[in-house]
Amino acid sequence: MDGTPILPRAFFDRDPVVVAKELLGKYIVRNLDGKRLVGKITETEAYLPSGDSAAHNFKGKTKRNESLYKEAGHAYVHSMRQYCLIDVVTEGSDKPGSVLIRAFEPVEGLKEMIKLRQEEDVEKLSNGPGKVCIALGITRSLDGIDMTSSENDLFLTENPDLPLREIAASSRIGISTAKEMQLRFNLNS
Repeated sequence: MDGTPILPRAFFDRDPVVVAKELLGKYIVRNLDGKRLVGKITETEAYLPSGDSAAHNFKGKTKRNESLYKEAGHAYVHSMRQYCLIDVVTEGSDKPGSVLIRAFEPVEGLKEMIKLRQEEDVEKLSNGPGKVCIALGITRSLDGIDMTSSENDLFLTENPDLPLREIAASSRIGISTAKEMQLRFNLNS
């Protein structure tokens, strides 16, 4: 795992649909209190920079969503109900698209994730965007950090063992508008 290349800004500086598909199988890495927590991303959701009524940028820039307007590769950590969720900004400051990380498979640091999540069932540990943030200890304090730098405590890397994969597309869930858009992606097992 160490030495695995971090995804560069250019990876994220593209259409959110492309980034959402290509993030599948990559690693999300969290350094937390001297522990390394790693998950293989298995589900994502794209949010378009314009014309997407479910996107947090739909009504323009606000204090709450200002991280969406940073350069591609920055974290947008936001709250939904009592949970934090994490998106990665795509396309850059003039096009605030993003990709929500909905689920991952634990790769490293499982014992720490179980402690954080208070969940023994690995299947239930990280199969929802709120659970992702709990299992990785992601809070609003990480909103706006640059995820293209290993010097930060949260970043994304390549997966050198990533096999050929099939990607399934479906409607987004957990939202009230633009539900019909086929912008939710997951790895077929």
